[in-house]
Amino acid sequence: MWNLEFNPGFKSIKEVLTGDKNATTIGSRDDWYQGSVKYWNEQPTTVDGVLGGYGVIHDADSATSGQMIDDMRDRISGFDRAIDLGAGIGRIAKTTLVPRFAAVDLLEPSEAQINKARENVPQINQFYQVGMQEFNYEKRYDCVWL
Repeated sequence: MWNLEFNPGFKSIKEVLTGDKNATTIGSRDDWYQGSVKYWNEQPTTVDGVLGGYGVIHDADSATSGQMIDDMRDRISGFDRAIDLGAGIGRIAKTTLVPRFAAVDLLEPSEAQINKARENVPQINQFYQVGMQEFNYEKRYDCVWL
């Protein structure tokens, strides 16, 4: 529910997002997804690039992500298959998922990012160049990483 007390001067989230108090729309759903893919196609295909200039956090992020999975081993249905959604260059797939799961699939809509992931993590079972909103889940996954 929209709260004017916390958002004075704006009547809707559209006004906040566009900065226009007279805004009526911010584009279609397809515009939003296409804009996102365009953005990621233009970013450097490096750890620093996918982390918005904060590549320094990669090691800690990977370590804590792996620790989270390890700590939840007794609550995970199995370790046969995982999928990394919005995987970018495959940094988490490589450091966190591949060492823990028998097979890992990778989903990334950006052509530039997924091409780099193919180089970085050739042991990926299946690469899907599609957005999450269009992906058809035909397999059972023990871990869906987002």
